[in-house]
Amino acid sequence: MNEEAKEKLNDTIDLLYDKKDETFGNARVMRNIFEICAQNQANRIVKLTKLTQKVLKTFTEDDIPEPKETLKQLGFFED
Repeated sequence: MNEEAKEKLNDTIDLLYDKKDETFGNARVMRNIFEICAQNQANRIVKLTKLTQKVLKTFTEDDIPEPKETLKQLGFFED
């Protein structure tokens, strides 16, 4: 994960934490976020003509969904 992706993912986790309830902490949420990121990465790299191991192994900022959109996708509701 590059630095920009880490920052965006941290923003998402912070937002999820701010919206937490007594069920927060379920690893399923993190797995779902990972699956969204992996799908976004696949959609991004399918358009590339030159693939390297680094490209295949690295999440970029574009692969991480917007924090507020992630809340909607995961069933959290933004005020």
